[in-house]
Amino acid sequence: MTTQLWLDAADVATLTRNGTDDVSQWDDKSGNGLHLAQGSAASQPKYFASGFDGGSMPRVQFTSPPNTGNTGDSLFRNISLSANSWTVFAVIDDQSNDGENWLLTTTGFAGANSKENRWQLGNGGGSVRVRSDSGNGGSANGSFVAGAQQFSYELSVASRVLRNGTEIAGVGSGTYIDTTIDGNFVLGARGVNGHAGMNGDMAEFIYLAGVPTTTDRALVEGYLAWKWGLAGDLPGGHTYKNAAPTTIPEPATFALVILGSLSLILRRWRCA
Repeated sequence: MTTQLWLDAADVATLTRNGTDDVSQWDDKSGNGLHLAQGSAASQPKYFASGFDGGSMPRVQFTSPPNTGNTGDSLFRNISLSANSWTVFAVIDDQSNDGENWLLTTTGFAGANSKENRWQLGNGGGSVRVRSDSGNGGSANGSFVAGAQQFSYELSVASRVLRNGTEIAGVGSGTYIDTTIDGNFVLGARGVNGHAGMNGDMAEFIYLAGVPTTTDRALVEGYLAWKWGLAGDLPGGHTYKNAAPTTIPEPATFALVILGSLSLILRRWRCA
C-alpha cells in the first residue's frame, strides 16, 4: 500500500492562486511532490474559502460546459507509477450529470496497448463507475446523485465504487490487468483542456497504489466524513458513524487531531 497523492482544500498553503483565486497549482501533501497544475487560465478551477455544501469549509470549484467537447477546468501532470491496483478517495459536491462527468483520468500501458483508466461521476443517465478501457475490467454502473458526498473507487480485479461508505457499483465486465500509469494524470476531467469535466466542488482527494484493508478504509472514511460534515451519511453500523476516528479532548483541537490520525496512516502507507 502506497500513498501517491493527497490534495486538501482546507490546507490553503498548498494552493497557488492569482488575485481572483483561480488555481494554477494544487500541491501534493503525500511527500511525493506530485503537484498538479494548469497553465491555461481558461481551464483553471477556482478556490473559495467557504461554501462547501453550503457551510464554512473551503472548496475548489471545477466547471465544464454541457458540451463535452468544450473547454472546462482541470489540473494535471505527467506521471509514471506502477501498481497492480489503485484506490481513490474523494470528497466532492457534484452538481451536474450532463454528458460525460469525470473525476479523474489516467493514461497507462499494459504491454504495448494503451489504456485509459476512467473514474466516472456520471455519464448522461448515470454510470458512476471505475474502469480501464479496451475491455480491461472495471465496476458495474452505479447511480448518479448530485450534492456533497465522499467516494471511494477501487480499480482492481474486484473493482467497485462506494459512496459515503456504501457500495454502489460492484465488479462489472472484463478482468482488470495490471496497468502502469505512464502519461497524463488529469483531475476533474478526461482531458487536460477540461474535456468531459465535472461541475462541482472538490474538497479532498487521496490516490493510493493498492487497496486498503477494511480497517484502514473505515478510518479514512471516518476522517473525511467528520472533517467535511458528512458523518450523517455513513451507513448504520459504520465504525465511525457516531464518533470521529480519534477521541477528541476539546472541540478546538478536533480538526488537528483528526488530521494527525490520517497523516500517520498515510505516512505508514507511503513507507510500506
